[in-house]
Amino acid sequence: GMYTDFIYRIKENISSCQENIIYVIRDYSAFLDSFSSTISNYEQKHYDTIIKNSYILLFIVSLFIFLCAQITTRAITRRIKNLQKVSNSLLHKDLTVQAQLKGKDEVEDLARDINTSIKELESVIQEAKYASQEASISGETIKNSATQTAEATNEIKSNIESLRKEFN
Repeated sequence: GMYTDFIYRIKENISSCQENIIYVIRDYSAFLDSFSSTISNYEQKHYDTIIKNSYILLFIVSLFIFLCAQITTRAITRRIKNLQKVSNSLLHKDLTVQAQLKGKDEVEDLARDINTSIKELESVIQEAKYASQEASISGETIKNSATQTAEATNEIKSNIESLRKEFN
């Protein structure tokens, strides 16, 4: 659901970066082509070297940007998949899990919020268990009181029956 959409958006951003790099290369190539028409034949030899070196530099920078984007995407995806595993464990009522806290970003904030929610759920469950035990004890006390009251009522009834027989 939400995590899949997030990962899809990251992949779209990488694709967009790749497309932008291609546009930059095309624009740069067009600039160099127009620049080449303005220089003299004498400077043509130096121009060819500059063009070659510019393309090499542009390729290296583009490759570096692409690799950085891939590494960053994988790191974020790994952390989101960890949160998804924690979420699935919670779905199966496993409150022993904890989300890993890594980074200083929104994913870490989400992991911290999940861990806080797990602690709060554990606290609510403990309170519910305690309240259940108290209710059980109260129910037993009421049952005992009702039994004693019924016994006392039966004894009073027997005494009244005895007195009635004596006076009749």
